[in-house]
Amino acid sequence: MKYIIMFILAISLSACSNQDIDTAQDYSYEVGSVTIISGGIEHNPHVRFAHSGTRTPDGETMTASGPFGSLYVLVDIDELPVVRYSDGFQIIVDGEDARRITYTVYNDNFELASVNGKILIGIEDLLFPDESGMYILVISVYWSYQAPPASAYAVFDYIIRVVR
Repeated sequence: MKYIIMFILAISLSACSNQDIDTAQDYSYEVGSVTIISGGIEHNPHVRFAHSGTRTPDGETMTASGPFGSLYVLVDIDELPVVRYSDGFQIIVDGEDARRITYTVYNDNFELASVNGKILIGIEDLLFPDESGMYILVISVYWSYQAPPASAYAVFDYIIRVVR
């Protein structure tokens, strides 16, 4: 699934001019996608917009943020796709503009999970606890696009339940 980021969301419509709107639309871009493969089956995670920003050629900066609050409040766990963890478990990030990928793992009580005392928040190498159970995996992807003299970035969270 592809998403078009329109950085116009960063500006209060009552406070911006038509030129601001046109400028923001000129510097939108398409981010890639994330797919989870387990047991030979492809799964599409729930996608949540976290944050974005752009710098226009004239140096103006615009930013936008998604809804604030804990994951527990923002996501209905019962509506998240469920994947059974298997030896062939893969996360495929498709898109040339993916700059940074981090993983956070929660248990089914929305408590941060840990492995050997290491809390699994914002880690760059995916780890899962060995204990069986239901986990919530958040894959945060920082997408960045450079087209001098403008640049833009967006952060999306891709969320799925994993049964171990």
